[in-house]
Amino acid sequence: MRVAVRWSLAVLGLAMAEVAQAQIAPAPLPSGVANDPGQSRIVAYIYETIPITREELGEYLIARFGTERLDLLVNKRIIEIECRKAGIDITQAEIDEKLNGDLSSLNVDRKTFVDQVLGKYKKSLYEWREDVLRPQILLAKLVKSRIKVTEDDLKKAHDAYYGEKIECRLIM
Repeated sequence: MRVAVRWSLAVLGLAMAEVAQAQIAPAPLPSGVANDPGQSRIVAYIYETIPITREELGEYLIARFGTERLDLLVNKRIIEIECRKAGIDITQAEIDEKLNGDLSSLNVDRKTFVDQVLGKYKKSLYEWREDVLRPQILLAKLVKSRIKVTEDDLKKAHDAYYGEKIECRLIM
């Protein structure tokens, strides 16, 4: 059962990635189907002649997964646009490094992370990388130059963690 769910999520993730791309190449036309400009929004064919359009696929995904993912997409796009304006980009190696750092801090291997942590959030590893890690890294790079830590900030943080401690007891 879990394998079927994973495969479904993997296929869904790939379909969502294809739909989300700015330009999707139309599916190759099967033999015997005329080529007209209205078919440029077709992403697949069933039985080589029945088209599935981007609109149908999008409606299908929205109906099943609701609009909770829409907020994620909007936020992700805003972050990407602002980073593009600032000339900020990241590589897959940076995402891998962040993922490995997270795995180390949680003291788990990748399989355990996918099964236990991502399973709890109903996310695939692809979704985690693209919807969580990528925006985190982009935001960190975007605000890095704007954050200035002063001596006063350091002193306040030190006092908050290591300041005066008082031992108390409750007598009943």
